[in-house]
Amino acid sequence: METTLTTELSQIEHTAQTHELLEDFDAIQMARTPEVLRRFVVGAQAIDHPAQGWAQTVLELQIKYDDIRRARINAELIQLEIGELESQGTEKSRLEAKLKCIDVEAQNRAMLGAVREFKSLYAIYKGFEKRYTREELDATQIEYWQNRLTRQAMQDRQSNLLGISAGNLQALREANVSPTALPNVEQSLKLPTGFNIDDVVKTETRFLSTEPAAVRDVQTRYLETGKQRMLIVTLTASVERPTQVPALDRPYRIPTTVEQRFHCIHGMTIDAGYTEAVFQALRDGATHLMCIEDDTFPPLDAIERLLAHDTDIVCGWYPKRQEGPRIGVPIILKNGKRQSLDTPDDSLVELYTAPMGCTLIKMDVFRRIEMPWFVTTAQLTQDSFFSQKARDAGYTLWCDTSIRCEHIDRITNKIYV
Repeated sequence: METTLTTELSQIEHTAQTHELLEDFDAIQMARTPEVLRRFVVGAQAIDHPAQGWAQTVLELQIKYDDIRRARINAELIQLEIGELESQGTEKSRLEAKLKCIDVEAQNRAMLGAVREFKSLYAIYKGFEKRYTREELDATQIEYWQNRLTRQAMQDRQSNLLGISAGNLQALREANVSPTALPNVEQSLKLPTGFNIDDVVKTETRFLSTEPAAVRDVQTRYLETGKQRMLIVTLTASVERPTQVPALDRPYRIPTTVEQRFHCIHGMTIDAGYTEAVFQALRDGATHLMCIEDDTFPPLDAIERLLAHDTDIVCGWYPKRQEGPRIGVPIILKNGKRQSLDTPDDSLVELYTAPMGCTLIKMDVFRRIEMPWFVTTAQLTQDSFFSQKARDAGYTLWCDTSIRCEHIDRITNKIYV
């Protein structure tokens, strides 16, 4: 029996040493793959604010950096111990030295995985648009927690509707799997009668004046009935908050019955920035989100005219910033093929993709579409991604081609119309 076991063990060791198994042992070394690190480790934090994703990446890099340095020193210590054991010349010391050699092999494999994780984390780190100081990280905390709690509240609501735990719902979204695509799950989120996001997200009172309490109570009851409340937002590529935002600093004509607030988002990727815009609109208790990009200048009556359509998603028309024939930014579907809307004829046109340069969206759209709403991929822009999800949810996208916006090249200041 002992001879048979010894033979079997020898054959196992021979197989591992002479075949591809040792290469395969090395190949699998990486507890968390690049995709896991990007989606579930860093992405889980970055979804609420890029600064938090950056901080999580740096923390993971710090841990790996220290682990790798400790492992290198530990490997040197083991090698010294092996040398000491081998110098003793006894059978026991020889066997103990062989055990130490196995420890070195195992540790080297673990170090290989750690190095791979470090390289993947460093690639993620280099992908952030900026580094953050301690003061900047502290300054983003309010915004981060507002976004996180808003998202969690919406996930709880959608979790109850779909019958999926909030944790699994978040994991599905981090893995880019639509919860509504699962078997036996409703294809659309039907909200209960009387649902209001205020049930789960407390609306801020920033729109109300600083009047005495009795006056505020009357004012609140009046405004909450049939209210229209709009957040008008512009994203800017500027890392710092700009002192002026020309696209917002214009005398747009907006009905006096519509409460409004202008908001500039800076220092974020474009998809994270639009997600932050939605979160901010939810916190404001807004009924509409009006997006105006910082290189797009709509007519001063554009907002008023978009509101008059009273539809879920509607945008104005503008061309691409390029020489040659005029090419529209909105995308239509014609004869089963995608093409740009190049010839605006002042009509209301159904779109395949609605750009975000001058776009009005009712907030109920975001309550009914599961997150993420905006994602940028190698093939899709954030507005293409949002348009697809909106159409999947049954929404129709419209373009009022009578609303012609100026599209300005930020470098040359040339205007395209």
